[in-house]
Amino acid sequence: MLDFSFLKKQKKIIFQFIISFFIIFFMYLCFSIYYDFFNINFIIYIFFATFLMFFSIKYFIKKIKEHSYNQKIISEIPFFLINISNDLERNLSLKTCLENRSDNTIIGKKIRTALNLVKNYGFTLNQALLKVSKESKDLSVVFYQLEDVFSLGGKDRVSSLRILCDSFIEKQMNNFRSSSSKINFLSLIFIVCSAIVPAIFLIFTLVGSNFLAMSFSAFTIIFFTVIIFPLIDMFILLIMKSKFV
Repeated sequence: MLDFSFLKKQKKIIFQFIISFFIIFFMYLCFSIYYDFFNINFIIYIFFATFLMFFSIKYFIKKIKEHSYNQKIISEIPFFLINISNDLERNLSLKTCLENRSDNTIIGKKIRTALNLVKNYGFTLNQALLKVSKESKDLSVVFYQLEDVFSLGGKDRVSSLRILCDSFIEKQMNNFRSSSSKINFLSLIFIVCSAIVPAIFLIFTLVGSNFLAMSFSAFTIIFFTVIIFPLIDMFILLIMKSKFV
C-alpha cells in the first residue's frame, strides 16, 4: 500500500505555493487585460518562476533560522566556559557543573535535556551531551573537549577551559572580520542592483526607443522594474541574512 503520509507534512508548504502562484497569476491577468496581452506560454513561465522563487525563499528562510540559531549558541559558549571554569575551581564534578548551568539559555536547555536523558533513559553523560549538541558543530566540540578536560586531573583543568574559551573568542573575532568584508562587498552589489542597474535599464529603453529603433512594450518595462529588479534585491538581502548577519 502506498504511503502518502509525507504529503500531510508538506500540506502547509503546498498550500502556500498554490496561493503564491495564484497571486502572481492574478497580477499577470490584470496586466494582460489592461494592455491587451495574453500568452499561454507566459503562464507556464510564471508557474515555473513561482515554483523556483517560492522554494528558494523557503530554503533561505530555513538557512536564516539555522544561522541565527548557531550564532546564538556561539555567542553563549564563552560565558558557558567561563562559568564552568569558575565551578571547576571549587572542585565540583562535571555533572554538578552542568546542573548549575541548566538555565534558560539555549545551551542551558540542551544541558537540561542531556541530564534528563541520563536520569530517565540510561544514557551516559558523554552520549547525552553529544546527542543534544549534534545540531551545532561548535557546541559538539565544546562538549567533547569538556569531557576530555574533566577526565584529566590536577589544576590544569581550569586553565585548559580558559584557553578553550579564549580560542572561541578569537574565532568569533576572525569570523566577524571575515564577515564584515563580505557584507561590504554584497552591500555594494545590492546598491548597484537596486539603484544603478534599474536606472541604466530605463535610460537604455529610452535611448533604444528613440535612437536605435528598438521597441520596448510598457508591460516589459513594468515587469522588469516592478518584479525582476526587486526580486534580485530580495535574494541578495536573503543571502546576506542567511550567511553573515
